[in-house]
Amino acid sequence: MSDITADPTSTEISNLRKDAKCYFDVESPADTICNKCGIPLSNNPRFNVDGVCKTCKNREKMAAILAPISNLFLPGMIFFGVLGLFGVISFTEVLFAIVGLSIIPITIKFIFTKAQYLGLKNNEKILSSLYGFGLTWDMGSYNLSFEMLEKVPEEERMKYYPSIIKEIGSIIVLKFNALPNGWDENLATIFNVSTERITEDIFSSTEMKESMISSGSTGANPGVLPFVANYLIKNEEEELMRKLLKTIEEVVEHEWIEDNMLEQERRLAKKWERTFFEDLLISEDELLQIAEKVEMTETLENIKGFVDEYDFPPIPTGLLEASLSPEALNAKRELKNRSQVNEKQE
Repeated sequence: MSDITADPTSTEISNLRKDAKCYFDVESPADTICNKCGIPLSNNPRFNVDGVCKTCKNREKMAAILAPISNLFLPGMIFFGVLGLFGVISFTEVLFAIVGLSIIPITIKFIFTKAQYLGLKNNEKILSSLYGFGLTWDMGSYNLSFEMLEKVPEEERMKYYPSIIKEIGSIIVLKFNALPNGWDENLATIFNVSTERITEDIFSSTEMKESMISSGSTGANPGVLPFVANYLIKNEEEELMRKLLKTIEEVVEHEWIEDNMLEQERRLAKKWERTFFEDLLISEDELLQIAEKVEMTETLENIKGFVDEYDFPPIPTGLLEASLSPEALNAKRELKNRSQVNEKQE
C-alpha cells in the first residue's frame, strides 16, 4: 500500500485551481499545496504538518498498519491450497478459507478510505475527499464528499460552491467518464440551482474549456469532447469550435506516426486512433453544426474520410435508435440520406 501522489496531469491543471481556498477550511485561502498529493492547503497546523496534509499523514499511518495484513492474502491462498492438495483439510474447508481471505482486500480498502479522513470534521472532509477521488478514482471518496456536503445546512452550502465547481472541472479535465451518471443533477439538487448553471460555471473560463479539449485529444479522456461540443454548439463559441475541430483533425492526420516506426508500433498507433474515435461519441450532425458555423467543412471532410475508412458503427441519437442493430440503423440512415438527396434534386 504505497503513498498516494498526485496524477501527473495535475501539474498541468494546477492553474485551474488558481486563487483556491484551503480544501480543509473553505473560509481560508490556500497558502501552499501538499508536498505529497498537491491538495491546496493553508498553513493551519491542524491540516499542514511540515508541508504534508492531514489526509496524507493519515494514509502513511494506515499504510504502516494495514500493509502487513494485506500481505497475508497471497501466502494464505497458497498455504490453504497446499493443505487441500495434500488432504490435510477438505475441499469445502479450502473454499471457506479462500472466501475468508478474499474479504481482506475489500475490508482493507473500506478501512483505508474512511481512515484517511480521521480527525477531520464533517465540513473539512467535503473538498478533501472530493480531491481524493480525483487522485484515486475511488467512489468511496466521491460519495463521502457529497454525504458530508448534504449535512451542511442549506443556507451555508453556497460557500462551498465555487471550490466544488473548480474541483469538478479539474476532475473532468483528468477523467470525465469517472464521474457517475447524474453528477450534475446531484450537484444542482444539493445547491438548489439548475444543471444549466452548473455547466455554465464549470465552463466559466476559457482556460478550463481549452484544457478539456486538450485532454480529450490525448486518448486518455476522449469522453470529455462531446461534453465540450454540446456546450460550444449551444453557446456558439466559434474560436473554440475551430480549436475542437483542429484537435480532432490532428489525430486524423496522425503526423506523429513516423516512417521509422516498427510495424508493430504502427499497428498500435493505428489501434489507438481507432479507440479514440470509437470513444469520441460526437455524432456527425454535431460535427457538421460546428463545421458549418465556423466554415471548416473541409476539415470535417478529412475527419469523415478517416471515420469511413474504419467503418465505425453508427451512433444512436435516441432510445429508439439505440434499440436497433447496427445494420438496421445503417439502413435507416441510408434511407434518410437518399430522401434528403431527392428533396434537394426536386
